[in-house]
Amino acid sequence: MSEDWNKTSPPPKKIRCTSTDCCNDLHSFKRWRPKKGEKYRLAACRECGAELIDWTRLDKNDLEDVEYTKEALKKEYVRH
Repeated sequence: MSEDWNKTSPPPKKIRCTSTDCCNDLHSFKRWRPKKGEKYRLAACRECGAELIDWTRLDKNDLEDVEYTKEALKKEYVRH
């Protein structure tokens, strides 16, 4: 990296599974330390509580519904 880059650009942001930017429609649905038998994800965004994804529909892994899958996954910060 050049010295100029450091002066003119913000430092890179660390992206984690729990990162969010809800104002820009980028959310996290990851459950923090799921208990035995719980799914790893939440139905709603961990930050703002928005329920944006039909997880039942997504879990079907239907190739004919791939457009919905692509759009749904774009709402998750880490996948976007």
